[in-house]
Amino acid sequence: MKHQKRGRPLKAERDKQSEPLPLMVQIPEKSAFKEAADLAGTSVSSWVRQRLRAAASNELAAAGKPVAFLSPKIDKTPRPKKLNLRAAGLEPAILMGKPF
Repeated sequence: MKHQKRGRPLKAERDKQSEPLPLMVQIPEKSAFKEAADLAGTSVSSWVRQRLRAAASNELAAAGKPVAFLSPKIDKTPRPKKLNLRAAGLEPAILMGKPF
């Protein structure tokens, strides 16, 4: 009889974080980041990463430069197919309880 492994399933290669980013902050900044991350229901690491990704995307897009982590060559995350409600015989506005 095989024993089933316990614990969290392994992450896919594209989801693994492999590069550390040392960052020095002041104690009040770290406290504020921790409090904001708690309010968002996430870790400080995830909170900071989300904010840095958003800032980098905005600044690079404004400069007309490509955003490496959004490149199709790097980001191979499968995208969900859009549901065509009209083709399925449903009207989107009716589903939301609003007149069309």
